[in-house]
Formats: sequence, C-alpha cells, structure tokens
Amino acid sequence: MELDVHRWAVVGDLMISVTLPGSSIDALWQSFANDLLALDVTRYLGVAFKGAEVTSVRRRILADALLHKNIRLSAVTEDKVTNGFATAMSWLGVDVGAFTLSELDRAIAHLDVPDDRIQRVKAELERLSRAY
Repeated sequence: MELDVHRWAVVGDLMISVTLPGSSIDALWQSFANDLLALDVTRYLGVAFKGAEVTSVRRRILADALLHKNIRLSAVTEDKVTNGFATAMSWLGVDVGAFTLSELDRAIAHLDVPDDRIQRVKAELERLSRAY
C-alpha cells in the first residue's frame, strides 16, 4: 500500500520514522510533520532505506517542523543520495547528525536517549522496518 512507505511512532519524547523504498505522497509527510508539531517531541530518529523517495518538498515540510520546535535529528541511511537529505537538512538550519545503519547506536547516542529507553527504541524501529 502506497501510504505504508513512511511510518512513524513515538517513544517518550523521541519520534522514530522509517521510510521504505517506493513512492509516497506529500500529504503523508505533512501529516507526519503535524504529529511532530502536536506531540511532545524533542528529538527525532529518521531511518531511510535505499531507494526511499524524500523529495525537496518533503525535506522542506520536515525541516519547517523540526526548526519550529528546535528538534534534534539523527538521520540514518545507507544510500548516498538519501544521505544528501541530512546535508540538505543542515543547510536549512536543522541540528542533524548523519549516520549509516551500522552506526545506529551512535545515532541514538547523538540524541541522548536515556539508557532505559534504548531497547524500546530499537524494538520500535524493528517493528516499523518489518516490511522491508
């Protein structure tokens, strides 16, 4: 299903999202950004798998929400094109760290996730990634 390629969940004050390969719609990203704004979120772990479509419009939607609430981002990807997402976000003024999937622990540490939540964060990330 088209809308399933971008998924998210919240653990405490941490938003976690997974973007799978395939097409999506901007309205889904706007809904995601609305949740970032409405929920008590101060940090964001975003994982994009190779082939994920993160257009300039979607980057702007996300950057606006992150900047509005000064949310720190750890962007995790294996795709060099998608890794440009982190660079673009930093140019837009977002506090961002870029990491590979093998650096997931570093990405989580960048966000200062409390030790007692790390396993829950990883479990949620696994759940969101299952279809991949």
